[in-house]
Amino acid sequence: MYSSSVYYIKRNLINRVKQLRYKPLKVIGKLLILLYFINLPFILQQNFKNINFDSPEGYVAVFAVLMIYFGIPGTLSYLKRRGIIFKQENVNFDFIAPFTPKQILLKGFTLNAFYGLILQLAMAVGGYFVFHLKLWQVLLIFVIQLTVSLASDFAIAVIIYSSEDLTEKHKQIIRYVTYGLLFIVALYMIWIVVEGTGPVSGRILGMLNSDPLMFVPIYGFEIGVVSLIIKGYTLPRLVSTILSFLTTIILVILAKKCTSTGEYYEDAIKFSEDYRIAVKKNKETGKSHRVGKKQKVIENAKFTIKGNYAKAIFEKQLNEYKKLPLLDKIKLPGSAIIASLFFVLAFGDEKFGEGFSAVVGAISIYINLISFRFLSVDGEYNHYSFYLIPDTMGKKVFYSGLLGNIKTLVVSICLFLPFFIITGQGPLRILGAVLMFNSISLIFNYLGKGIIKVLESRLGRTFGMFAFVIIGLILSGISLGLGTVVEVFSKVEDSGFFVTAAIAVLISIILLFINGKLYKNMEFITEE
Repeated sequence: MYSSSVYYIKRNLINRVKQLRYKPLKVIGKLLILLYFINLPFILQQNFKNINFDSPEGYVAVFAVLMIYFGIPGTLSYLKRRGIIFKQENVNFDFIAPFTPKQILLKGFTLNAFYGLILQLAMAVGGYFVFHLKLWQVLLIFVIQLTVSLASDFAIAVIIYSSEDLTEKHKQIIRYVTYGLLFIVALYMIWIVVEGTGPVSGRILGMLNSDPLMFVPIYGFEIGVVSLIIKGYTLPRLVSTILSFLTTIILVILAKKCTSTGEYYEDAIKFSEDYRIAVKKNKETGKSHRVGKKQKVIENAKFTIKGNYAKAIFEKQLNEYKKLPLLDKIKLPGSAIIASLFFVLAFGDEKFGEGFSAVVGAISIYINLISFRFLSVDGEYNHYSFYLIPDTMGKKVFYSGLLGNIKTLVVSICLFLPFFIITGQGPLRILGAVLMFNSISLIFNYLGKGIIKVLESRLGRTFGMFAFVIIGLILSGISLGLGTVVEVFSKVEDSGFFVTAAIAVLISIILLFINGKLYKNMEFITEE
């Protein structure tokens, strides 16, 4: 039976590779995205160097963060039978094929394993070139992660996700114990950083390399293995390594013996369907939709209807925004405040002189690049009423994105204000940083509307998104580059903030005009 399952997985992969020859642009797009993730350590190399993380100890620190704050939450998702995605063809074929429930789960887990492989490739490249590990250390860690750690992860998935020996009470206990461990680890980290001496980055580095973290069950043990390989023998590292291998063996035995008759099928199908719907809505509206969770609304929200012509689009969006619960409204600003305080801890000891505007500009470009879909509001283009409003298309595009621009303004204030006040920056820098961030955001906002849809329709979604990233980086880079050049030659400190903002606004106006031309027809409407 296992040979048939392996054959099925192998044949499925071969067929997918053969299909790619009919979509060469899609292949190029996926390869470029893969190269981007593998190249990510080089992109972040200067940042690691600035905070003295470009060392073997820095590799252990990054690995510890990934294990504790990404590995553990991923495991918790199995308690709700989430985290493993079965595509429609898997549901139609696998669940009725003569495979055992554990074999079906193994096939679904291969997608998670593929993402893990990409992560390990990036870590291996970064370990050798950025963190200066020896080649044998990189290869040994890579092999262990793809064998021992992968076996442990799959065993955990089988036990928690598909085992019928675990009752709801058992899952509740696992959940509370895990949350308690995360809370204790967070308190320990805060205590070490606050009570320690020396630069903040040095305290964080020492804390993430400390012995207690190696004894967090399962994922902490893996930190001990990596520490033993990189930093050599100590008794705590040896004990943690032994516990890691013993735990893996025990988990594999438990996974093999646990009872699984397929009770998870219904929950797996529902999660996969909810995931498919959420992805579809993300593509159509550009907004983040939580999988399998209906959006709560406030029934007694007060509405105002006073907008005429294109402004009615903004009023409609504003009324819909008022219906959201308070938690959803403060989620992004709250995250920005937390990020700002983290920057204070990491860079609070730095002195910011010349070239500060270029640094803030680079950070603004990166944040806008990864978050523009969360801040933009694009769902209006799927409604026929958008095209029937008797107003110019430029105004309709402007008002349809106005709420997103206001949200970006609030987030930028929450991001920069705490950091700049605590580090003693003047009001001119605060104003300049906020203006620069929002002007760069306008570029990504207007580029991410009709223009990206045209690119995706011509090049495919993957390659179209990559083209969007490249064009966005070029346009925002031009505005930041010219602003920096003006500041350097004029020798007027912080003038780069305002020059960059002015150039970015001019580019945004051009993009707004292009979008107005593109949205002359209804071809962007997505039928339900």
